[in-house]
Amino acid sequence: METMSEHMNEQRIIMTTMDMGPTSLAKVMLDWEEAYRREQCLRAVIEKSVLHLGKTQNVGNVRASYYRGRKTYDYERVGKDAPEEVIQRHEIVRIDWKAVCEDAGVSIDEVPYSQSEPSVTVKLV
Repeated sequence: METMSEHMNEQRIIMTTMDMGPTSLAKVMLDWEEAYRREQCLRAVIEKSVLHLGKTQNVGNVRASYYRGRKTYDYERVGKDAPEEVIQRHEIVRIDWKAVCEDAGVSIDEVPYSQSEPSVTVKLV
C-alpha cells in the first residue's frame, strides 16, 4: 500500500517533468523499471497463492480472479465406437461426435476430456 510520502513524491515527480533534464529523466526511468519489476514479482506471488487457494480473492481495490480451467470433451474418441448406423444418422460434412455419443447412450462420465490449466488475473477494481 502506498504511503502518503510516496504519493507526495510521485506528485512532485509529475509536477517537475516539464523542467526535467536528461539525468533526472534517466533516474525516473530507472525508478520506473525497479517499480515495474517489483510489481511483476508481487503479481507472481499473488497468482501462485490464489492458484493454491483455488478461490477468487478481493482485498481493498485489488481482485485476483481464479479460473479453474475449461474442460474439452473428446466426443469423437468415444463416438467412433458407436454403431455405423448411429454415426451415419449424424453424418454431415463433419461428424457431430457429441450427438453420436448422446444417441449411442454414452454417459458424460465415459467421455474423455482435456482441461486447460487454472489461471488467475490480478487487477485494480
